[in-house]
Amino acid sequence: MTTSYNGTAVPRHFVFVNKSGATIVQLRGDRGQDLYTGQLVELNRSDQVTPASDAELARLKIAGRVDHFNQAYVWVTGLPEPQVYDSHYATDQKGHLLRTYYINTTLPSVALEQV
Repeated sequence: MTTSYNGTAVPRHFVFVNKSGATIVQLRGDRGQDLYTGQLVELNRSDQVTPASDAELARLKIAGRVDHFNQAYVWVTGLPEPQVYDSHYATDQKGHLLRTYYINTTLPSVALEQV
């Protein structure tokens, strides 16, 4: 029997803490994403200060940003890019401006009232 995890399996060496203390997942050579805020960041070699520790990954797991990790991989839960969802507005039938939100949760669908 195999266990499946949510998120995307990323090689562990692509998850690191940068100079400012943010935990970053490297998306491609020159681009990463802050796992707490979802902000996209430009990367250079000097940004990669230390690999993410087990303690840091455990905190990210509690925060819902990481589903699982082992010595080789980190299963990262996808974060929307902030600019994709922050400024979306809609109008109701009367033309009143409504604010819409994107909610990413790990709660089961039976607990949606809590959200």
